[in-house]
Amino acid sequence: MRPRHTTCSGLRAVIALLSVHALSATLAGAQSLSFADGAALARERAATHLVFVHGSDWNLYGERLMQEVWRTKLVCDLADEAALVLSDVDALQSANDPKRAANELRNTGWKGTGLTTYPAFIAFDSQGRLLGSRQGLDLPRNALQARICVLEFMACLRFRAELDERLAEVRATGDAGRELELLLSRDGLDLEPAPDLLERLRAIDTDDARRLAARIEFPDWFGLVRQATSEAAGGEGAQTEERLRAMLEEPAYTDDQRSTVWFALGSAYRRWEGHAEQAGRAFRAAWKAHPDGLTGTAGRRMYLNLYAGPSLAFGWVERHAGEESKPWIIEDLPPTLAPGTWRLKWIPTAGDAPPIVGARLFGGEEVIVSAAAADDGAQFLFVVDTLLRKPTLHIDRKGENPPRSKGKFEWAKTH
Repeated sequence: MRPRHTTCSGLRAVIALLSVHALSATLAGAQSLSFADGAALARERAATHLVFVHGSDWNLYGERLMQEVWRTKLVCDLADEAALVLSDVDALQSANDPKRAANELRNTGWKGTGLTTYPAFIAFDSQGRLLGSRQGLDLPRNALQARICVLEFMACLRFRAELDERLAEVRATGDAGRELELLLSRDGLDLEPAPDLLERLRAIDTDDARRLAARIEFPDWFGLVRQATSEAAGGEGAQTEERLRAMLEEPAYTDDQRSTVWFALGSAYRRWEGHAEQAGRAFRAAWKAHPDGLTGTAGRRMYLNLYAGPSLAFGWVERHAGEESKPWIIEDLPPTLAPGTWRLKWIPTAGDAPPIVGARLFGGEEVIVSAAAADDGAQFLFVVDTLLRKPTLHIDRKGENPPRSKGKFEWAKTH
């Protein structure tokens, strides 16, 4: 799904205020057009076509939105001002045959384009191409908030149409810099990219336009990972590695996109015999490139669970206990540690705990040695005087490791 931007968010406060003064105002007799009539009128007027998709005999929330959003005077007035053509599509489930036949006739031409769930507000340009939608997680489950969401959506559609008009004027003058500026503004709206965006960016042929085109052309993350995994499993690991490492050389990619490439590379290495070490490094790189992103989070889980030493997330398992007594390194501490006293506890969940004799906390050039706590010895305390960034924890073991040992760590600030 296309990520949401904030270009239209400044309109929301005004829209919310207007909504409060129009909670129940409706237009007597006001009805949106059938889908076919709306599409025809949008073509005739070269206008945007906004469609409300609902289910009157089964979707109660959709019918509430019909009354409290779609038919309000505020929505209808804004549609008039923005020159939007309104239609609605009613997806019946249990109507009798005559009513169903009439409704299907009214829905003629509707193919479900852009629909993922009900209810939905979906916009098309005058040629029937998808402009964007508000549905599912993008559509609040509160009617007043949904009204604000839909009004913001309509405002974005209006702004999109205005930008298209300005772009046509600027193209006629040959001002490439101004055209790129307008394209960036249009692409920043909470809508789908315009179908001619890549074509126009290539025509501008500047460094800024090339970088934007590279980001837009970035493949779907799932498809990229699936392709890399399949190719490596099929004996094409070297070719896949070369292709993905070439992608990592592209400076225009966002941190999230770079994380996705690293994750795809890790998935390829994982299916390429003899490349487990490279897989671990690639998954770690995916995590570090964009820690809070989708593939960054997935990379973190893959790296910590399958390749790294013990972690706060997964504790220790038999493969860790079976290693020679070199320090365990825990890499998934919080990104910063505030000054204070921090406590590390370890709790075996199977077998006995390894013989842990000490620990050191690293944060840049700061090294803090642990002090044993006063109770059963299964915990250490660290006194942190300054803010630690990107900390790691090194745990020292000694002696024989117990067999079949598993356990977890607890990390908390005590003072």
